[in-house]
Amino acid sequence: MHKKIILIFAVVGLLFFGGQALSAGFGLKDTATKAGYETTGASSSITGRIQSIVSTVLGIVAILFFALTLYGGFTWLTARGKEDKVAEAKGILEAAIIGLVIIAASYAITTFILSRVAGKSSCLFSDGSCGAILSEEEKTYCSDGGGEVISGPCP
Repeated sequence: MHKKIILIFAVVGLLFFGGQALSAGFGLKDTATKAGYETTGASSSITGRIQSIVSTVLGIVAILFFALTLYGGFTWLTARGKEDKVAEAKGILEAAIIGLVIIAASYAITTFILSRVAGKSSCLFSDGSCGAILSEEEKTYCSDGGGEVISGPCP
């Protein structure tokens, strides 16, 4: 019975939220271009593809843990004071919250590691600045991510 409810939550969640995540018609590419971010070649490298796969898998698992949280809350609401049902609901909620924390931490760790492996620059803006308020003379220098300062515009 519990597995059926979890499966129903997962399927409904993917149906309602999965289509939004997969659609590309939000104008994000235009917005990124206007903001100065690079919009081409992000997933053409092996690290970019790995990052996309890891992000997708962790996103799906996070949706499942969120559904588990909803299920635990629903179980607690319908327990009607029965101690065994309340204890079961608390266990479900604790497991789901721990799972969400683990998913968030694993996403942060993989993003950090893959950005270091890819050797991405610490520069973010197309005008050559690295996110700080720099003078015109300083805007021609940028860190390559490994501690080296290079002259010219950010790569």
